[in-house]
Amino acid sequence: MQTLGSIIDELSITATAEWTDRNPNMDVESMDHWKVTLRRKFPRRQMTVYFSMGYGHNGAEPTAADVLDCLASDASGYDNSRDFEDWANDYGYDADSRKAERIYRAVERDAARLHRFLGDDYDRVLYGTERL
Repeated sequence: MQTLGSIIDELSITATAEWTDRNPNMDVESMDHWKVTLRRKFPRRQMTVYFSMGYGHNGAEPTAADVLDCLASDASGYDNSRDFEDWANDYGYDADSRKAERIYRAVERDAARLHRFLGDDYDRVLYGTERL
């Protein structure tokens, strides 16, 4: 089993982060928010996402591994659920909550985008790596 870092090196994935004052996918303000662009050289692809980290990181920019690990975790949770109700139950959300459904839809979109970004390497990154 490979480490996430070795796969990032193998796929030539890099990240650039730009600080932003909010993350449109969350209503938590007590965090550092970033707009992160992941890029890979072969095949040439990129993906831009909002990413947030607690203040305990002291303003340090997220790395490609930080962002990819989080996206992979969210995507695997989405992929392994049968539907919204199943996902909500797994993550402790109320299945009648509109807020929970918005979060689920954001995870669904990001999982599809991550699949396009990683292509044939999607399953390997999600299920064949030692995660952070």
